[in-house]
Amino acid sequence: MKTLIIIPSRMSATRLPGKPLLKINGLSIISHVFKRAESANIGKVVVATVMTSTLTSDHRTVDGALSAQFMREFKIMIEDPLTMLL
Repeated sequence: MKTLIIIPSRMSATRLPGKPLLKINGLSIISHVFKRAESANIGKVVVATVMTSTLTSDHRTVDGALSAQFMREFKIMIEDPLTMLL
């Protein structure tokens, strides 16, 4: 069985923005966490980032379902940029 270690990382935290990139002893915090997880030797290590996006539209001119459809398509394109070429 393969194990995947996922390290969640948010750059836009309200208490300490940019925390993952802050340096401790010359290395970013996320580097320290990554190395520690990797040294456990229990599986592949990945860093998961989050992107927040919002859409503002006038409900008098654009139907909410159309806005939701746009955001769904936007999410697909951001997650897989090659789909923008199709």
